[in-house]
Amino acid sequence: MRALARELLNLLLPRGCAGCDRPDWVLCPDCQALLADHRQLGLLPGSAIGAYSCGLYRGPVRRAILAWKDHGDEECEPILAEALAQLAVEVLQACPASQSHQSTDRPLLLLPAPSSGRSMRARGRWQMLPLVRMLSRLLRAQGYETRVCRALSLRGAPGKAVQTTGSGQRSQRIKGHVSIRPGIAVAGQSVLLLDDIITTGATMGECLSLLDDAGAHVLGGLALAWTPPPGDTPESGDSLAQ
Repeated sequence: MRALARELLNLLLPRGCAGCDRPDWVLCPDCQALLADHRQLGLLPGSAIGAYSCGLYRGPVRRAILAWKDHGDEECEPILAEALAQLAVEVLQACPASQSHQSTDRPLLLLPAPSSGRSMRARGRWQMLPLVRMLSRLLRAQGYETRVCRALSLRGAPGKAVQTTGSGQRSQRIKGHVSIRPGIAVAGQSVLLLDDIITTGATMGECLSLLDDAGAHVLGGLALAWTPPPGDTPESGDSLAQ
């Protein structure tokens, strides 16, 4: 019914690209290409590969992610999942520690980054969960044994992420508020964390540190986009070690 309603709406009000409003596209080829501008964001404590992003959180990429994340544009989801899958395959193929998860019975756990209760109430969903499920299906189609695991929760974090700009502020905001859900064992499991946006890396770092302390084999974290520091205009392909 939702798909039918969406088709009827598109007939009445034809949509434009979520990134640039180009007519008759969910996300046009030019905007999709911006999500293939892969960035290495440096190593994170306890991780094997560190953090990577599909592209930069600005311009059309920023508009497309906000349309999906905050305005319910679920038609963007398969395209964003495909962008993450391309990044994941590129990173996993370059990581010897990941090869044991290709065509074996040892699944790689894909963990959606946690959302606060406030965010989920506002959006009506945990926006990363369906995206990671699509990613898992795409990776399995390419021979990787993966399983989505809702291992992390975020509770009681004060304030909003947009109100804290420095890594120190963000780290203090979430410190002690991220936890592993009761009954979920990650010890000895290989895990990959997925998020929508990396700003300072504090949230991802806190999650990966928690998983490492719990005995997980932490490969690292992937995100749709990365926010450069103010005044930073990195060129395509830069390696951005923190």
